[in-house]
Amino acid sequence: TMLGTLLTGPSIRRLGARGHTVASTSASAVTSLVLGHATTNVIAWAAVFPLALGAGKHMATSARIVNLGQELGVPQGQLSAERNTLNAIIKVVAPTIYAWLFAWGASHSMLALPFYTTAVLLACSALMA
Repeated sequence: TMLGTLLTGPSIRRLGARGHTVASTSASAVTSLVLGHATTNVIAWAAVFPLALGAGKHMATSARIVNLGQELGVPQGQLSAERNTLNAIIKVVAPTIYAWLFAWGASHSMLALPFYTTAVLLACSALMA
């Protein structure tokens, strides 16, 4: 969201790149948990605030990848092509995995399984940051 993007600069200045990444990724994990527990529209709308805080989680990481690429002598075009290839693979594989998670969860009375899986993956990502 626009609010999260606007807060990215001040967040990075205040928390540092790593702190910003941990905080914004944690906010996204909270969003997934709230959406997983949502049984009413009011609860679902409560996820908007942490969603906004998590919007800029990729910016510090992207900047770090570019800086590391320069340090290692990787041309920026090659780095961009490799990142785009990875993103293309993710865009094909992720919906399949999440469709399977939803189908399996639905057959076991756990419709929110994709949300909980996302929360766990985001929490692991925050711990590794």
